[in-house]
Amino acid sequence: MFLGVTCGFPGSPSKGHVSLSGSKHYYGVTAKYTCLTGYSLRGSSTRVCQNSGKWSSSLPTCQIKTCGNPGIPTHGSAQGSNFEYGRSVVFACQTGYRLNGHSTLTCGANSKWSHTRPTCQIVMCPAPQTPSNGAVSAPSRSYQSVASFSCKSGYVIKGSSRRACQANTQWSGSQPTCNPVSCGNPGSLTNGVKQGSTYTLNNKVFFKCQPGYTLNGATEITCQSSGFWSGSKPSCSEILCPNLPPPSNAYAATCDRRINSVCETTCNDGYVVSAGSERRECLSDGTWAGSALGCTG
Repeated sequence: MFLGVTCGFPGSPSKGHVSLSGSKHYYGVTAKYTCLTGYSLRGSSTRVCQNSGKWSSSLPTCQIKTCGNPGIPTHGSAQGSNFEYGRSVVFACQTGYRLNGHSTLTCGANSKWSHTRPTCQIVMCPAPQTPSNGAVSAPSRSYQSVASFSCKSGYVIKGSSRRACQANTQWSGSQPTCNPVSCGNPGSLTNGVKQGSTYTLNNKVFFKCQPGYTLNGATEITCQSSGFWSGSKPSCSEILCPNLPPPSNAYAATCDRRINSVCETTCNDGYVVSAGSERRECLSDGTWAGSALGCTG
């Protein structure tokens, strides 16, 4: 009854294919539709050539598949707002954080991303090294945390006492060291001798004056943990005998008061020595030998 009834070409959807159950578009022939990878069919997957010479239902379409919004990781960012099949989203982390997982996600034909969304983990620095004769305090080793360094008593820190954890997982600056406290060279002693050439903690320097000089101050000083000597450098003063009082009824020239100097006193004319010494020497202890001259007439 329906022999010779034909339908026109059923059409092929964009991004899809059509296959026929027969070689002609005769009544009863079925058209079957499929989509390319990454596309899904919207509408009937089959159409039949009817006795009216028209295909049943309407031409289906192929719509591109999409993946859900993958979101943005905490302390990170995402580049890419098209979530269709074949499209990618690229992730990055803020300074001080590192990416854990895949940096690029691609939307697959199954409407799922190629990987799970990555996370951003805070950067960690290695445990800071403790300096010899010192200590380090580092409550945290995470990005921007600070490690504080100190030295034992008698040692002074050389370098930075604080180092921060950087984004490159390294501590800022260089490793500090603890060096023995140095009080510095106290200097030479005028008219004297200094003994001792080590000026670090607990070491001593000794002082001694040359013959004919007396020491004013301590004979030794010690380097303290504060970096200062226990006392000031002494001085050496020349030993001098005191001025002799002018004798009665006698004449005395101006006398040199240094050690080993001799002071001579002479009775005036008409007077004779009744006591004491006409010649007196300045001794090493700063006293005059003999006694005061006495002259009687």
